[in-house]
Amino acid sequence: MTLLIGVALYGALVALALFVHETGHVLAARAVGLRVNQIVVGIGPCLAWTTANGTRWQVGLFPVFGWVRYDAAGYKQLDAGRRVAVAAAGPAANFVSGGLLLLAHTGAMAEWDALSTLRNVVSDGGALVGFVTSSLAGSMLERAFSIWTRVPAAPLGLFGLPLGDTILMRALFWAGVMSMSMGLVNLLPLPPLDGQRIAAGTVEWVLGRNAARSVETVLLVVASSVLFAVIVFAP
Repeated sequence: MTLLIGVALYGALVALALFVHETGHVLAARAVGLRVNQIVVGIGPCLAWTTANGTRWQVGLFPVFGWVRYDAAGYKQLDAGRRVAVAAAGPAANFVSGGLLLLAHTGAMAEWDALSTLRNVVSDGGALVGFVTSSLAGSMLERAFSIWTRVPAAPLGLFGLPLGDTILMRALFWAGVMSMSMGLVNLLPLPPLDGQRIAAGTVEWVLGRNAARSVETVLLVVASSVLFAVIVFAP
């Protein structure tokens, strides 16, 4: 049962990172006037889908990959700089969200420790102070202290969420790590990752389209060689 919960939580965190990643692409595409036809998070059988503003959002059973389908004609009309911006927006969204999640995790831990310390100090103060801590005044004091600490996760404490709960802490931490990792992996200049589009677009922006085609060919050969080496020589 514990293994199933762990697998489900892991899948949910990967799906969240994928969703943030693809949303970054969508926002950048719309900012440069590029139409988005479809956003897919996960592969395999479709679990759910909806249409918003002419774009189909789809969630697959296995959250191992995702992609955005742009309007082909519109994408070809974009200059190299805008294509680089659209490609880089996915990893950028992962870095921003991952950083915020890790900051929230750090803040939540700090707030929980601070509130626990406050409870211990007040509880050791004697019967009178103990009475205060069990009253409405004590509750207000804890909430005021939570606001005063100004940590990123303070709103969680104000809404009564269990900041000291191990599952919540681990979820915040691993969600941040997962998002940051996805951003880093997608910066690798290998097809079909965003890094390949960023590298090719940057070369085209600086040296022209012909040079970009040569770079794409080289990257494809390198990626194929790396995969072959991993399959053949991996222990």
